[in-house]
Amino acid sequence: MDSSLAGNPFLWAFLAGASFGLALFSLLRECRRGSRIVPFMVLLSLTVAFAACGAVFAGKRILDVTLAWFSGISAILVLAAFRFPRAAGIPLAAIALAAAGIIAVFAADFSPIPADGFVARMEAAPSAAAQGAAKAAAGNPPSPVLVEISRPGIPAFSVTLPDGTIEPVAQVVEFSDAYFFMRAHGLYRWTGYRTGGMFVKLKVQSFVSGLFWGYEAADPHVLPGIAFRTVSVRGAGFQFLRSYELTMGADGALSLTERR
Repeated sequence: MDSSLAGNPFLWAFLAGASFGLALFSLLRECRRGSRIVPFMVLLSLTVAFAACGAVFAGKRILDVTLAWFSGISAILVLAAFRFPRAAGIPLAAIALAAAGIIAVFAADFSPIPADGFVARMEAAPSAAAQGAAKAAAGNPPSPVLVEISRPGIPAFSVTLPDGTIEPVAQVVEFSDAYFFMRAHGLYRWTGYRTGGMFVKLKVQSFVSGLFWGYEAADPHVLPGIAFRTVSVRGAGFQFLRSYELTMGADGALSLTERR
């Protein structure tokens, strides 16, 4: 098990709640039948084991009151799903599958925030740099600069900066620990950049992610446990014959620094 996942208290709260819900279902069924309560005791022991794992791997975070609510709701939903399979079980399964599908489609437009922070490298094309440097030295207004952008897993491409400046803009999504099933809790997408008084898009978003960002425009916290942000970094005039790195911190903040 991934260490970051093992340290997520919501994982253990869910497992403890789900096993407790199953234990209650087993107890109700066995009492109705008048049979032994061995399965109930086994499931109850499993609940205690999951709670103990949470205390070991998550430490003091397991004492958060929110986890008690999360675990209790998990227990109620599991109990309802097994006790009333047609009235509650099937609808809950359908809702869970639909939610998982929507989140998967939405997340497909994004990438995990890189561990090393590297997003892209930008450098002026030699010919454009030479012409721009000559004009700058002569005291003329800055001319358009052709910049090559290299990103991991994507073929390098070139863009033209009318005034020699660039302001990268990205969309960041942060999932709370309650979404323990997510591969990454911080996702980003470099959507475009501002230059010469205009905004240039780099990627067209899907309908699903566009719908999410429509909600974000009204309230960045409209969906429980999910925060939406648009971040940018203002770059100074692009220095000719030099290259820059666009990086993103773990908190989603962008930085544009000269590459040495």
